[in-house]
Amino acid sequence: METTFAALEEMAIQARALGACRLIAVATEAVRIAANGSTFLERVATDTGISIQAIPGEREVELTFLGLSRSIDRNGTMVVADIGGGSTEIIVAVDGEMVSGISLPIGSGRITDEFPPGDPPDFEILQTMRQTIRERIGPIDLPAQSARLVVGGGTGEFLGRLLPRDFPVPVSMIEHALKATSTVTAVELSRRIEINVERAKVLPAGIAAALAVADLSHPTLVIGAPSGIRAGLLRLACSGEI
Repeated sequence: METTFAALEEMAIQARALGACRLIAVATEAVRIAANGSTFLERVATDTGISIQAIPGEREVELTFLGLSRSIDRNGTMVVADIGGGSTEIIVAVDGEMVSGISLPIGSGRITDEFPPGDPPDFEILQTMRQTIRERIGPIDLPAQSARLVVGGGTGEFLGRLLPRDFPVPVSMIEHALKATSTVTAVELSRRIEINVERAKVLPAGIAAALAVADLSHPTLVIGAPSGIRAGLLRLACSGEI
């Protein structure tokens, strides 16, 4: 919590220095399930002036889809998996229209806590993560074949830094990326792809989650799409809806 307060204070200072007159934020699964979530939000408002609303999973799904880059090919059947630390939003869209969406209590942080993989991660444990996530997603109605799987959020962005070429890529390249994470420590991975060490610790689980969705939806190609929720909020702010 203290680390988050410090980060929000710094971001608020930088935003106001750049001329921002509104600071918009939402809290997701981690705050929803925290016993002291409301206390946390009250202190954020007091210390930073940022009013944060805790949103339900259904709203996360809407914002995720709204915030997808317009450059992504939306023809045919597309599955979106926005993999966060505490939850994963899975969306099915056909020709650009969302036909279903759900927020599941499956996240890279949660699955790492449940199956501590070691440092470097044990590849067999990473595969156990993948199988477990696949089983938990299993009851969800996903298409047997999709034209593309869009991996959103930090997992999609940081996964791209592990790949030998830019998205879109075949699932086999995601397989190789997961294997590559088992050969380096979190510190080495953080330096290699320039991310925080704590994010590096949970990235293997995020990639395992992406592969679990791919196992069920059999995409032709995989695409990374960072910042779904934030971009969705920005679109609503610019249109005057929030």
